[in-house]
Amino acid sequence: MRPGESAGFPVPLVAAMLRARATVSVDGGGYGPVGAVREIVGGAGLVVPPRDPGALARACLSLLRDPARRARLGAGARVRALELFTVERSVAVFRAVYPELAATAGRASRAGRGPGPKEPIRGVRPGPTVLVTVPVAAGRGEPA
Repeated sequence: MRPGESAGFPVPLVAAMLRARATVSVDGGGYGPVGAVREIVGGAGLVVPPRDPGALARACLSLLRDPARRARLGAGARVRALELFTVERSVAVFRAVYPELAATAGRASRAGRGPGPKEPIRGVRPGPTVLVTVPVAAGRGEPA
């Protein structure tokens, strides 16, 4: 369940999907426009509109009352997450898109509209970016 309104990509949602958990998510609750979470979940989880606690409660109760549906959605969520959100998939997408972006940046630079390919972008430090998520026990703030 992701009822919160935090910004960014819903990493906890994808982590739950990878663990074959049936999910209930709020669409448009800070993870981009309405439709973004629905696109991530696909048909492999339940998605409710933002600021609708009744819909959220009904969706949660429907899964709690139907273990077979919970298992089907969880299995589908894992398959979907493995298809879309692995490191290998991300690398493949970046490899496909990066040459086009680099070419566009080069054309913009030659036209005087942006930094050149070897010029640093002001305010951006090169270096590795690492995202680590740790499952936390509910309400205790301790690793699960």
